[in-house]
Amino acid sequence: MKRCFTDDSGRDWLVAINVTTVKRVRALCDVDLMAILDESGALLARFVDDPALLADVLYVACQAQADERDVSDEQFGELLAGDTLQKATDAFLEALVDFFPQETRRKALRRLIEKINKVQGIALNMAVTQLEDPELDKRMEEAVAKVLTPGGSLTDAPESSDSTPGLSLSPS
Repeated sequence: MKRCFTDDSGRDWLVAINVTTVKRVRALCDVDLMAILDESGALLARFVDDPALLADVLYVACQAQADERDVSDEQFGELLAGDTLQKATDAFLEALVDFFPQETRRKALRRLIEKINKVQGIALNMAVTQLEDPELDKRMEEAVAKVLTPGGSLTDAPESSDSTPGLSLSPS
């Protein structure tokens, strides 16, 4: 089954995963798409964590269209960023799920994708929560104060480097 995404220039790309695609990705990207069902989820995690690898694999999956449109792999990668990259990722993963012949394999892969997305969401929420914590600001101010004034705080720091002999914030 073919899945579709629209790039940053407004062109639609069909992502079709079939045996030929699997062979080309293996040969050109040194990625075995059949390893996607590895219980560790390592390949899926690589795709999620490495957008350049995903763009390469997507390019190979869409290479016939790219050739027709005279779009190089570099140009293709330039068309993938932000929400477009997410939509391309979703189209690719959906096409990959559809590739597998057994419903149990498709179900397992969907579950794996859901789990990785859930873990990513939790990690991002935790990062945002930590970044919004006022204690983080306080610890950062204390760390800067220790660097600028031995044993001091930002409120104890001199007004400018001119008032501190020998202190220069510009490179020598």
